[in-house]
Amino acid sequence: MTIDTEIKYILSLQAVRERAQRVFQLAEANQINHFEYHEDRFDAAVQYVANIIKHFEVGGTPRIKDLLSQWEAAGYDKDEQARSLVDLFFVSVLLDAGAGDKWRFTELGSNAVIGRSEGIAVATLHMFNNGEFALPVLWETLQSVLLPIWPSSRTQIDGHPVGDAWPLKVLADDAQKADRQSKCSHIQPFHKLTQWLAYSLMVPFERLLGVEWKNAEIATGLPEYRNGGLFVDLGVLTLKKESLQRGLANSGSALPAFGATSDEIVEWRALTVALLDKLHLALRGTELGKEKLSLAQVLESGSWKAGRELAAENRPETKSSPILILGDGTLF
Repeated sequence: MTIDTEIKYILSLQAVRERAQRVFQLAEANQINHFEYHEDRFDAAVQYVANIIKHFEVGGTPRIKDLLSQWEAAGYDKDEQARSLVDLFFVSVLLDAGAGDKWRFTELGSNAVIGRSEGIAVATLHMFNNGEFALPVLWETLQSVLLPIWPSSRTQIDGHPVGDAWPLKVLADDAQKADRQSKCSHIQPFHKLTQWLAYSLMVPFERLLGVEWKNAEIATGLPEYRNGGLFVDLGVLTLKKESLQRGLANSGSALPAFGATSDEIVEWRALTVALLDKLHLALRGTELGKEKLSLAQVLESGSWKAGRELAAENRPETKSSPILILGDGTLF
């Protein structure tokens, strides 16, 4: 079945950035529904994003470097090392659903107890080393995870599933005001997990085989709760009063909560995409400017870690996001 031009656009990376930037423009004019943007707090967020830490090197253990050394000693050439890292990263991204506040992984040898995404990353690495991802097991896992990933209840346009892309009221209202309504004009795409996987799979080719990817800059920041939480915890974004009250009623606790595909969360994610672009540009004016960090490097080494550390400082018992997301773990 042929997919028309408008649906193809919603599935593109270009649409992720362009729609998010439009939402941010409306935020700057205080014309969005759920959040207020505080430009005066943005510089503090830029300064907070400072340190470089690798996702798999939790606790200062260089696990990927050690793994590559083992493969080299076993006679793996660079091509085989790259293929093996693709296997590892592919599975790791697919397994990294929301682990929640309570799950922990205890690493044999170091006895490190690690939760959330870092714990899943390290557990995945150990499972990989133990041969847990032999082809039959991997195939069954991918079939069970990927086939139902976008059920019919999720967003569809003309019967076509469009993945991680959701209606957003501010875009619908903006299109109506401009008299440019269409079947996709109200949709804000993200495609976060697919982008995360793409970022991850690029690494082995770049670092082991010297491949330079063309048009890598069109990929966007990842709109998930650590990156988004960074801007909420530092006061760059605050919920408007009515939305905050609604979120608190949803959670029955001190933190607001919304459904994963609610208008509030979709608006937050769109603002996060745009703010990560703005953060990337702003970092060039700091002492990190000489490093010429790519957006992917900022995500890997700065914004995600900053969001995590802020969560630990502000909510040490749970280390949760400042806005709770009610969902089944397939998006976050």
